[in-house]
Amino acid sequence: MEIFPNERGYKRIVHDIIHNGSYRETRNGHVKSLPNQILKITGLNHGLFPIITTRYIHWPGILGEYAAIIRGPKNVKDFEKWGCNYWSYLGDENGNLNLDYGNLWIDADGKNQMQEVAMALRNDPTSRRMVISGWNPGKQDDLSLPCCHYSYQFWRDDDHLDLLWIQRSGDFMVGIPSDMVFAATMLSCFASYACIRPRNITMVIGDAHVYEEHIATAKVQLDKVWREPPRFELKQQYDIQGFEPEHLGIFDYNHRGKLNYVFKP
Repeated sequence: MEIFPNERGYKRIVHDIIHNGSYRETRNGHVKSLPNQILKITGLNHGLFPIITTRYIHWPGILGEYAAIIRGPKNVKDFEKWGCNYWSYLGDENGNLNLDYGNLWIDADGKNQMQEVAMALRNDPTSRRMVISGWNPGKQDDLSLPCCHYSYQFWRDDDHLDLLWIQRSGDFMVGIPSDMVFAATMLSCFASYACIRPRNITMVIGDAHVYEEHIATAKVQLDKVWREPPRFELKQQYDIQGFEPEHLGIFDYNHRGKLNYVFKP
């Protein structure tokens, strides 16, 4: 078994964006961009967790982000209580947020999409309707931040669960490494609830980009040699909205050190 396919695919896309992407002016800066990139994540069924190793990724904050989102965050404090501190810039003077992330997952016109998918995984495992949608066209202008990743479709067989992840926009140096951890956490929790194993994630990114001011550091990162991905263990999930960061242990995360990328909200 090859143990490094996730990071190799990630680095290939970054290289392609930098060298073949279109130079574009966007609302928050100039980027090199490519459309409709596909990133395959494998190895979860072998106990490998997809964290980038060519630089340090602060994975505890991402687990906290997932814990906040599945409960429907309404205020920056809903993230901070789980150790996730990078949503504060979106809050109003009272810290209030207007997000479809999580909130639409658990209340879409009265339907709890997370619970419905969880029940289907147990009771209707061949269903082709195991989809969580995070995109509400009627609300986009009013949101603190429109969802970057917005569709999540699950597919299971007798023993494994796969995830199709659709994302409109992906900052490949800051956002996508975090999204890989988030997606793996999401898939692992649903698989645990169904008492099967997580397996593969297919991430489809509509606009895959690298910000102009990130390119020099990205080239440094591309020159670094990846390391074996860490291993993980997840406590059995009995409540699909009950995940807490301490439920997921990540072991032997050997990385190439920190690199500084300016966050572009």
